[in-house]
Amino acid sequence: MDWRILFGLSITSLWIGTGLFYLIAVVGSGNFVQLPTADIGSFLEGAFAPLAFLWLVIGHFMQQKEISSNTRVINLQEQSARRLELHSRRDSYFKLLNLVQNQLGAIASFHYMSICGPTGTGEITGLEFVEQRTLSSGGDHG
Repeated sequence: MDWRILFGLSITSLWIGTGLFYLIAVVGSGNFVQLPTADIGSFLEGAFAPLAFLWLVIGHFMQQKEISSNTRVINLQEQSARRLELHSRRDSYFKLLNLVQNQLGAIASFHYMSICGPTGTGEITGLEFVEQRTLSSGGDHG
């Protein structure tokens, strides 16, 4: 249990005990009951207003502690999101690099085969040309 709650409970107990002592010893319980309803309401309003304010302040400080904790957690999540974004950018860059390398390899191999193939200079025989096209279509773009 938080020390603020213990402090509030002890002050509340002391306040109510002192109020009851004042009511019984000074005013008298018989006299208090015979007071008009408006006077009883005014007395209770004045008696419990400081307690309401005390618990309002205690609640404020406890919420402030929770808000500070939540702010720290949000900052950690933001840092984690930034790291994830950086990792995602790097991963996307390398995937794009791989795609470009594959495309350039395919273009270069087709260009080489068209120049050196049977319709070009003839350095590659028809059988080698078919073999290289099979390799290229199977994913070996280099």
